[in-house]
Amino acid sequence: MSVSVVMPNYNNAPFLDGWAGPLVRDPAVSEIVVYDNGSTDGSLEMLERLGSEKLKLIRGEKNLGATLGRQEAVRASTCDLICFLDGDDFLEEGAVTEAVEALNRDQLDIVLFQCFDVDADGTNPRVTVATPDRPIDGRTACELTMGGWHIHGWGVIRKSIYQKAWEGFSVHGFLSDEVHTRRMFLAARRVGPSSGKMFYRRVPKTYDSEKMIGWGRTTVRSLALGVDARLDERAVRNQSRMTVRFMLGLTRRALVGVCPKEQVGGLLDEYFSIRPPWRVADAPWYAVDRFLRLARPLLR
Repeated sequence: MSVSVVMPNYNNAPFLDGWAGPLVRDPAVSEIVVYDNGSTDGSLEMLERLGSEKLKLIRGEKNLGATLGRQEAVRASTCDLICFLDGDDFLEEGAVTEAVEALNRDQLDIVLFQCFDVDADGTNPRVTVATPDRPIDGRTACELTMGGWHIHGWGVIRKSIYQKAWEGFSVHGFLSDEVHTRRMFLAARRVGPSSGKMFYRRVPKTYDSEKMIGWGRTTVRSLALGVDARLDERAVRNQSRMTVRFMLGLTRRALVGVCPKEQVGGLLDEYFSIRPPWRVADAPWYAVDRFLRLARPLLR
């Protein structure tokens, strides 16, 4: 089985040479579909100079962001298996082939790489998010993402699973892809590991108010997903704790004028509309939740 590697690109030229090489040489990779979000650093020209027939480059008219840019690349792909990879990350030689072998051997819907964080220069690899050591069901995989990522989502995925998770999904801003990844795990029958290695660059980032609100919306919609899917109570409790802490931080920022009050207030309303089972509540969650409800009238 062959794989379409899909990537949204925006000004990743410094990394793309090292990113593309292992993919071009991997026999399991049939095509590398890059949707460019209006780069200005010569990214596509650099990829064109590689001269590989595997490369399919799409010049976007505007910056759609990572989630929608990835969706456009998936739409242009032709294989039944897809592999997500961002331009500043990279795989070891043969990682996709090893993933396909594991997918076929263990009858998986999603097969995950061994994921290592590296510094901006690609050195100092270390594990910060685990890969399961054996196949697990998709529901358990989703539960392991609640309240923090105790399992990552980087690997090779059956395209049908991606498409099923996209049905009814709405892009809501920064980190929308985290909600979609959780939906993919829920749609999958079996999720398991491969021996192929992926390297994820950890670089310093700054977050403006728009990204912070988008991040908050991701935590709220992840909680709603967990409640609607009736995930394990401990998983929902973990996500409830994370969500209420994040909403507290956003509310404090809105009250001092750092974040727009109207947007944070609307997000609070979305959070209040979720009804987790009463058994997942604990005293700290309840206290913060009550504070948020009292603070809501001040965000008008």
